[in-house]
Amino acid sequence: MPRQRLHKILQDLRRELDSTEALTEQDRSMLSGVVDQIRDAIDDSDGSKSENGTVLDSLDSAALHFEAEHPLLTKTLYQISEILRSAGLT
Repeated sequence: MPRQRLHKILQDLRRELDSTEALTEQDRSMLSGVVDQIRDAIDDSDGSKSENGTVLDSLDSAALHFEAEHPLLTKTLYQISEILRSAGLT
């Protein structure tokens, strides 16, 4: 798995979350949870599932949620999802 690339994208996503004022506190919380799930999945070699489904499910749900109002954020979420899928993480 291209861990360095994923960690870089996650850093960029965290930076974007910290700098944008256009997100509600609920949106920030949801994205922060998704980022934590991704980080855990990257660091966990068995690709375990969270209680609420897979990391990919969480990513896809977040991307759909932000699609209309935050296209750059959506693009980043889809990039992460694509990398995880290509690495076989579910």
